[in-house]
Amino acid sequence: MIIEKLRIINFKLYDTTGKVFNFHDDLNIIVGNNDTGKSTILDALQLVTTGKIAGVYAERALTMNLFNMKSQTDFIESVAEGKPELPEITIEIYGKKDDRFANLSGTNNTLGEDCPGMQFRLEFDETYAAEFKERVSRNEITQIPIEYYKISKHYFSGDPIEYRKTPYKTAFLDASKNNYSRYISQYIDTNIADYLDPADKANLSIEYRSNRDKFTKSEQIRKLNESLQKDKHVLNDKSVSIDLYDESVDEWKKHVTIKIDENPIDTLGYGTQNSIKIELALRNNSDLTNLVLIEEPENNLSYVNMSRLIKKIVSVSTSQIFITTHSSFVANKSSLGKLIILGNIDNTNLSSLSEDTIEYFEKLPGYDTLRIVLCEKAILVEGPSDELIVQRAYKDVHGNLPIEDGIDVITVDSLAFKRYLEIAQKIKKETVVVTDNDGDIEKNINEKYTDYLNIANITFSYEKNEELKTLEPSLVEANINSEDWEKFKLVISKNGSMKNKSKEEILSFMENNKTEWSFRVFDYEENIKYPECILDAIK
Repeated sequence: MIIEKLRIINFKLYDTTGKVFNFHDDLNIIVGNNDTGKSTILDALQLVTTGKIAGVYAERALTMNLFNMKSQTDFIESVAEGKPELPEITIEIYGKKDDRFANLSGTNNTLGEDCPGMQFRLEFDETYAAEFKERVSRNEITQIPIEYYKISKHYFSGDPIEYRKTPYKTAFLDASKNNYSRYISQYIDTNIADYLDPADKANLSIEYRSNRDKFTKSEQIRKLNESLQKDKHVLNDKSVSIDLYDESVDEWKKHVTIKIDENPIDTLGYGTQNSIKIELALRNNSDLTNLVLIEEPENNLSYVNMSRLIKKIVSVSTSQIFITTHSSFVANKSSLGKLIILGNIDNTNLSSLSEDTIEYFEKLPGYDTLRIVLCEKAILVEGPSDELIVQRAYKDVHGNLPIEDGIDVITVDSLAFKRYLEIAQKIKKETVVVTDNDGDIEKNINEKYTDYLNIANITFSYEKNEELKTLEPSLVEANINSEDWEKFKLVISKNGSMKNKSKEEILSFMENNKTEWSFRVFDYEENIKYPECILDAIK
């Protein structure tokens, strides 16, 4: 059953207003800054489809902190006022209409929609009403009384959920934790089933038990037991001896691990372990799992290994996949069109991006696309020297770097400007483009960016004098006719080497040493003057 949307009410980072998330049928890349609720979405999906949170059944994992922090505070205030209002948690998944799941369909959900789906509720158990009231009267309730709560789980039809019959087979993979043993066990079990016949399995078990028996009958164990039996007063004259637990015929499997190129898996790097864990889980469950939840697959992985892993993840075509990430590489390689953005924009996705732009970033995944997605505002520039000068100019005006105000200055190859602008337009991100006029404003600005010149959240800032084609002559012009010209020459000099140089010589140096001179400006303790286009961008 494909999940079309998820509704979360009062669970962790989502409050009582009820947040709705719409999903793609196949792949969903969930991005956002810290504390925007990425992990909460995966937890909610796992909770509804498996009845577990962090791998533990909810009934054994109930804590007050499952409730949104505001509802915890509101509850304490309501108790203090003598009118306790007990909060509840509701999580619902709304499935795509499908005749195969007609028996799971109904309107028993908070939105009243007629579709297949599942609901998880954590609510006060009225059985404890009298006891709760008594404790309130004695001022004994100082937090949400989770002990008095019950869990209810039902399909939208109203029937209770039986997890062994649920339409979801869920694999939850957290690359931030070193918990790969379960996946190794599954892999070993699967391959034993594939490659060993019953007689081989029986012989392996007998061989294992035989070796255990040799251990218990060894000379060292015999001597130890003889010594123990001499000390009978320990247990009222009863004899004591050492033995091994009796084990099932399959117990030997628990003591088997795997090696990668002859290296035990627990000696490998954390990133490699995570990659193997995810690959094993996908391999083990490829025919069984139809819902894959992956937390930050990029952890400790190089670009090369990350690329390989993402290719394998997206190839699991039988599953609906949910990935949380901070990595532009993961987002680009998986497809920007599958992005779901959390935070200061309301559950936006980029499914309407042009195929051209999606393919561009898939083929060139090194672009930091998530920087424009996650920042509060953006300034796009053409190169490192532009980035340094814009940042220094901003600091001169405001006393701090732009990133400290949530403004990201992003170096973008001019060929990719329009790709970034398409993203900025879709997510309504306030963006300024600082670009060269290259000697022809009509051609290089008006014609080139005609689709974006009248977009409310996008502004272009460029030198209006076409004779000043790039940043270097524009910056020289801003300083040469001021009392700061001598200081400017000192700023871009090394040991005063530019002091007696002509304007032409200075321009030549700057154009051939872009990063060097811009670093000198950025690091110099005194200010220079900036072209109007730079100051306009900052404004």
